[in-house]
Amino acid sequence: MPDASTAVTIHPVTNQPVVNGEGAVAGGLFIMGGASLTMESGDLTVSGPGFVNNSGGNIVVDGGTLSYTAGGGNQMSNSGAITLNGGTFNSTCDILTNYEGGTITINADAMLEQSGRLLTYGEITVNNNGSYIQDVNGYFTDVYEPGLFKVDGQDAYAECSG
Repeated sequence: MPDASTAVTIHPVTNQPVVNGEGAVAGGLFIMGGASLTMESGDLTVSGPGFVNNSGGNIVVDGGTLSYTAGGGNQMSNSGAITLNGGTFNSTCDILTNYEGGTITINADAMLEQSGRLLTYGEITVNNNGSYIQDVNGYFTDVYEPGLFKVDGQDAYAECSG
């Protein structure tokens, strides 16, 4: 994915980027229903007013690092699926909200690192050895009805280190 200084919207069919290398998106990232973003290697940094994975959208991190660097009230929202099979998803936004119907699945040797609050009305699952969630500022995870937070597997864990 090339560098972009404005918002990037990923639509189904028209563009289904696979990231292998370095890139930056400065205007926010919006993944529409039916669209996918796949990280295989390298680093992709998203900044700006929002990072939205809409219902039916799909983010897959198989390797590398996908980062959302934002503050000042900016937040990420997920109503689709985020699957971490390897690598790291790092968010420094104030709030990452996983809405009802949204899923975040963290598999072997993958990490979700969140520096703000992580709220879920959907489902978060930490699977397998070596996968984890790390909250670096001590907020940890708030689970609201009908949300579900599962840790399943030997050596899978969630950590609050603030």
